[in-house]
Amino acid sequence: KSINFNTVNDTLLEGNETAFIQRSSPTNAFLGETTRPRVTIVDNDPAPPPTDPGSTTATALAIDLATLPRQSYRQYIGKGDVDTFKVTLGPLERLALDVDPFTLSAGLPALPNSKLKILGENGQTLATIGASAEPESGQITNNAAHLFQADADGGTYYVQLTTTGAAKSYGYSLGFHRIGVSENVPTPEQLN
Repeated sequence: KSINFNTVNDTLLEGNETAFIQRSSPTNAFLGETTRPRVTIVDNDPAPPPTDPGSTTATALAIDLATLPRQSYRQYIGKGDVDTFKVTLGPLERLALDVDPFTLSAGLPALPNSKLKILGENGQTLATIGASAEPESGQITNNAAHLFQADADGGTYYVQLTTTGAAKSYGYSLGFHRIGVSENVPTPEQLN
């Protein structure tokens, strides 16, 4: 005799799960040596995307600028840390980046300085930005701000954030603002 059972093929990463089926008290049958067989349900779901930035391009946190073109990400960083973000831009699209100090909890110091490095899809450094003018005021601060333009093909780019501050942890806010390129724009006369 066989026993059939169905599993729920959900999308949760749960790891493999083990179930035991206890067989006992047969009627006109012999159970054999294994009366408690084990069944392993193999989890076939992929790992969820990271919620924190990793330190390399392979562990970068993807920022979806196609769905939401303007985003701000708040996190902690310390001396020696590298926070890496992954963005996808269309041909000649621009990406405005702005790092600001931010206190996420009482007693945590705000970011004193930062450096951004923009990498191409193959890991080549395209730009390195340190102290910069704030987009809102034009005042030079020790934190990076930059307007980056994708190449004619667009593609995947990586943004890496570091600090030389000596503390174990600083709060920061990194703003991403994708500025798209309009095609086939009607003349002003046609718009009016």
